[in-house]
Amino acid sequence: EFFVELDLLSQQEGIRAYTLLTGTALEGDYKARAVLSPHMARTFHVESARFLAGGEAQQSCLFPSSSAAAAFTQQHGVVVSWCTRKALHDMFRDVGRWWLS
Repeated sequence: EFFVELDLLSQQEGIRAYTLLTGTALEGDYKARAVLSPHMARTFHVESARFLAGGEAQQSCLFPSSSAAAAFTQQHGVVVSWCTRKALHDMFRDVGRWWLS
């Protein structure tokens, strides 16, 4: 988690370095062990991440319910959270499959 946070913070500050985000990592490859922890999700407002190409996407939802996400969206004028959009997508997909079956 430390190396992923270091890469993200360096990129935000415009620091040019040879890191994961630039495609070069001189130290051991940590992408295979990287985890989207609740702390990292809150710090960088990231709810889904894939650290390896073709790897499994990891999720760490920022809100415990869609109503909490909706209240935050309304209060702060931001886009709907990824987890809420994913839940809506899955719901419509399932209803569509049921309807067409």
